Amino acid sequence: MAKSIAIIDFDCFRLDTEVTDQKKFEKLVDEVHDALTKVGFMYLINHGIPTEKIRDTFTASKKFFELSEKTKLNYIGQNDSKFSIHGFEETEKEQCCPERERDLKQCFNYTVKAATEDVCSTSSPYMWPDETIPEFRQSMEELYRWCTKLNHRILDVIGHCLKLPDPHYFKNLHRGLGTKANCTILRSLYYPPPEFEKVKENQIRCGEHTDYGGITLLFQDKQGGLEVQDVEGDWISAKPVEDAVIVNLGDLMQMWTADKLIASVHRVIMPKTAEPRQSIVFFGHPDDDAIIECIDGSNKYPPVNSLEYLEKRLYATY
Repeated sequence: MAKSIAIIDFDCFRLDTEVTDQKKFEKLVDEVHDALTKVGFMYLINHGIPTEKIRDTFTASKKFFELSEKTKLNYIGQNDSKFSIHGFEETEKEQCCPERERDLKQCFNYTVKAATEDVCSTSSPYMWPDETIPEFRQSMEELYRWCTKLNHRILDVIGHCLKLPDPHYFKNLHRGLGTKANCTILRSLYYPPPEFEKVKENQIRCGEHTDYGGITLLFQDKQGGLEVQDVEGDWISAKPVEDAVIVNLGDLMQMWTADKLIASVHRVIMPKTAEPRQSIVFFGHPDDDAIIECIDGSNKYPPVNSLEYLEKRLYATY
């Protein structure tokens, strides 16, 4: 197995174009299939999300995370007994790997579902620091919409990869993206500069885990630290690639495809210097009412409701 993550040119199917060159599209399908069956991760370049939309979200997010801890707690989205799909999460709230100490990261979650349903543990589920950082909400909402479009395009490519009778099959079960019918989350992550003398033994920035849903889109800053485990157990460094989005699969997609595509374990290790790190992640998830069944009819995994599976995984993480 290759000890690297493929860099794939998405130009022939980028967001601002339609397929005009069938040979290039078939090559794209083959490359995506190869990446998602061997590594489970890939870099996409020329994807079509405007660079300035990504940059603006990083900039606004940085302003938010630089607020005092007391101020950020005003936007907290959960308490000790509940998880949230909208709001701030403080350092060491999550434990992605049960064999490790809690993760040294903070985040702010956003999902459209929170705009219409009381899904947080607070009385106001749709909290934003609008008075101090109005551009934070705007940038997150805009990037969410762009990621939704790219998510749908990648799902169509995957449909072609698996030679489904209807290549739009996966996309059709993500139609609720951007509405209250879907729990897809856009997460802005901040890894504070580590105080090495306070770091616990066996503690890292984000413990080993697989993602939960369909496909994940990840935007990184230049700090690095993400590592992906291959099927032989070796760790591959997912170094930042300029203007690329990292795409990986979640457990539901692996189950959905009866293990034809893989969801790889990954982590964020500790840096050697006390530098902060930022990333932004779009956790694409099927619609809440979708029943996930093996597409080959094998019933290798029993059918599961999309929302119930997500809630089960989130409760375990907290």
